[in-house]
Amino acid sequence: MSLRAKAQQQVESAATIKVLEQRGNHAQSMDILAKNGLRPLTYQEALSRSSELIEKLKGKWFYLDGKGIAGSGIYTFNENGALVAPKGNEALDQKVRVWSGSNPLSLFVNSDNVARYLGRRFYLGGGDLPYGVAPVVVGVEVGRKAAAPKNVVHGVVVPEEKFNAAQATVRTLVASGVVDQEILKPLIEVFRD
Repeated sequence: MSLRAKAQQQVESAATIKVLEQRGNHAQSMDILAKNGLRPLTYQEALSRSSELIEKLKGKWFYLDGKGIAGSGIYTFNENGALVAPKGNEALDQKVRVWSGSNPLSLFVNSDNVARYLGRRFYLGGGDLPYGVAPVVVGVEVGRKAAAPKNVVHGVVVPEEKFNAAQATVRTLVASGVVDQEILKPLIEVFRD
């Protein structure tokens, strides 16, 4: 099975984000998750599923897995949910305000009006005290990943358009016969449908 097929299989079996309409401070939220066979999301998992969170959680916040984050400021995030410096052309839904701190992490999904006013959709914080009561508890099944990459090349997620372009290039090289098939063998395996 090719890496692309394996990645697609992972996408199809990715865990659904569960939103429990229960209030809880950090300790209560973690307890509610555990009692329901769930675990908290990492901030990377949450941001990589940003469109799902926007759809389900506008105007709400919840606790994430982990404590502490550095680097206060405005960021954007990539398809893996990793924070990256903004280039200046990102949409509201791609921007996150990070507040550093050593407390449990939380994520706020701004409503449409607030996001337009602030110029960003998300607030990721590590400075809030753990006794703040979140309006919902969010998690995924224990042992499951919340997001699975679509196109993986040697463990790195490649954007769909770049993956497709590379796949087309490999097909052209194979068809042309210009390059020895033995040299192309590793690429053929990676980009096989």
